[in-house]
Amino acid sequence: MPQLLPTLPRLLMLVLLALTGAGQATAFADEDPLIGLIDGLREGKTQPVETWLKVLSAQIPGTTTTLVKVLREDGEDELLAKLEYQLRDVSIHATLLHQSDPQEPMIWDKHCRISMEIVGLYGESPEVRDLLNLLATPRTASEKAYNVRPFLRPLKQSLLQACDRDESTLRIIQRAYGRQTRALDSQLLRILGACDAPSTADTLARCLGKRRNFDGIVLTQIASALRKPHLRISEFGLGSVRPMLEDSTPLTRQSAARALGYADDTESIRPLIILLKDPSDSVRNETLKALHRITAMTIEGHPDRWLTWFDEETLWWLEVSHDTLRSLKDTTQKDVARTLRELASKRLFRRELSPHVMELLDDPRPEVVRLALATLESLRPPLTDLAPRLRDLANHRSPIVRNDAARILSYLTTRTSPTVPARSFPSPR
Repeated sequence: MPQLLPTLPRLLMLVLLALTGAGQATAFADEDPLIGLIDGLREGKTQPVETWLKVLSAQIPGTTTTLVKVLREDGEDELLAKLEYQLRDVSIHATLLHQSDPQEPMIWDKHCRISMEIVGLYGESPEVRDLLNLLATPRTASEKAYNVRPFLRPLKQSLLQACDRDESTLRIIQRAYGRQTRALDSQLLRILGACDAPSTADTLARCLGKRRNFDGIVLTQIASALRKPHLRISEFGLGSVRPMLEDSTPLTRQSAARALGYADDTESIRPLIILLKDPSDSVRNETLKALHRITAMTIEGHPDRWLTWFDEETLWWLEVSHDTLRSLKDTTQKDVARTLRELASKRLFRRELSPHVMELLDDPRPEVVRLALATLESLRPPLTDLAPRLRDLANHRSPIVRNDAARILSYLTTRTSPTVPARSFPSPR
């Protein structure tokens, strides 16, 4: 075996290092300096960070990741802890070195690849900040020389791993957005849109206005994030998205309508109805989809018909809803059924109506509970409010009620958009 070592690739030697232990690793040190560094780290003889960066730069891509993987599989926990500390220092040093004295593009390229690996392995907010600073093109250099395009795919993988590890990483990415090259800024938006963190949509909303010609991409990523039922957007985020309906660019208006549709934003219903008069076909089509998504109504795209519906619903809420809701207290199943049929057709104020209907889920009559469930399926209240009640019905004495609750929970989990705060309307008379 020893006589074959000079012809082995560095990566295989790295694997041999982890498998054979410190003794034989010392014998291989002359073949690859990285083996010597690892051996010294094992023995507590740490080399300067400059040496680590230089040696890692000479390795083939993926070497650091493979080394960590092999050491983990081999149970080298103590060595891994030392290596993690060392690699974090390498990431910091690569950035500081480039900021103080911009490196040649070829060297910078290698340093970026190493830092991306480190971020993927251990990265949290500090390491992500260092990596994004390293990727920033020096002011005196050309973007062509410091080309980030080859990094875009591995960068996405590394930053998503960091986001899963540390949610505050999203804010680091958001703050860096707008100061990078066009290619990198575009990729940062896509990375944010692919995150599953609860603050994803709000973080993206903070990116609006930083690059006006990229606002359409920001809104598209917000819509993409909100298609995931467990993600939502706050009133703050919606406050940044709603004005985009009046943007001068058709693509931005179209993307804003899509985002508000997936946000299930009833506050935007009237502005969306007005947008049905937009001169752009694509904007009108996306606006109609958003209205259908928010209201669950099937009205066609004529704005006058939508305005009529809106005014009728508002008038009903102000002048009729109080008496209608009070009638839910009637004891006869026939009267309750008639009232629930009326409420099921009211979509504009469904968030305000749903809590009154949910009270009937405690009714001792299985038939009334089933009627309430059917009404709630039509009203589509926020899943976070309804899901616990539906899960409670899993123990209901009626098997039909149990089946209905399970079916509606499954339906709303896949169809209900993220929740937003309830609106403030004048109380019904």
